[in-house]
Amino acid sequence: MTNVVVSEVLCYLQNYLGKIPRALLCTSISGFYDEAEIVEAKNILFTTVGNMNLGLDDIPRNRQRRAGDSKSKLDTDDMIALFEYLDLKQVLLPDFVAKRLHRIPNADTSDADVCKLG
Repeated sequence: MTNVVVSEVLCYLQNYLGKIPRALLCTSISGFYDEAEIVEAKNILFTTVGNMNLGLDDIPRNRQRRAGDSKSKLDTDDMIALFEYLDLKQVLLPDFVAKRLHRIPNADTSDADVCKLG
């Protein structure tokens, strides 16, 4: 059986990373989800990766961000950076799934990066 982790934030991120521009992805997540949901998803991601015992020395660390206007954006940037790092290292992550589909932001296909469609 495949390793599955329930997190709407991480499901959205895993499925749309590389399909829509990074800035739009970050804005969608930090605008749709509240700060607590983003922090929970970030902790789930970093804990999941930490438990994988990858043996990599340069894994981005889970930086604790101070409360403020840009906390959600910075936490989202941290998650995206970890996903991109793991993709570069060809690490297979568990499948992040959504339990509550209404908690997934809509992704407009017109937002897709046309250069990547070729």
